[in-house]
Amino acid sequence: AGLAPWLRPGLVVEVGVGTGAVALPLAERGHPVVGVDLSLPMLRTARARLGRRVAVGDGYALPLRPAAATSIVVVWVTQLVPDVAAFVAALGAVLAPGGRLVIVPSTPGGGDDEIARVIEPMSEALRPRGDGPHQLATAAAGAGLHVAPTRRMGVDDVWRPPPAEQADQIEAPNWP
Repeated sequence: AGLAPWLRPGLVVEVGVGTGAVALPLAERGHPVVGVDLSLPMLRTARARLGRRVAVGDGYALPLRPAAATSIVVVWVTQLVPDVAAFVAALGAVLAPGGRLVIVPSTPGGGDDEIARVIEPMSEALRPRGDGPHQLATAAAGAGLHVAPTRRMGVDDVWRPPPAEQADQIEAPNWP
């Protein structure tokens, strides 16, 4: 629901669709959505949710013709890409004139509580972010995209695991 106001009418492509958890509600709101992801196990779940509207693909080389998408949605993916500027430029190449690229970067912790105050500095120390608002705005401008004002998503827009689950994740030997 938090993404819908930012989208243009027409084809919505979710890059990094994962299990389809974001694409499905957009499709249910009437947006024609297709999803692309590198992970076959994730796409199996997405296909169960979205049908044949998913494909294996890489955001750096989307299986779309230039200017095919009126909106591109990228949720919790940019922290995983090695070259954010090249990634944003590749997405911009398949975006229709006047289209929208909506990026929701992940945020360590995602809140203002005791867990977040522990996770955020730990995450930054272990894996410095390359997809903060400034880096994303610079990448978009470098790709010739107009940068719209950004906003921080509200608590109701963000999914956070319960504190006990977050604590278990911190204590896990493979964290982060």
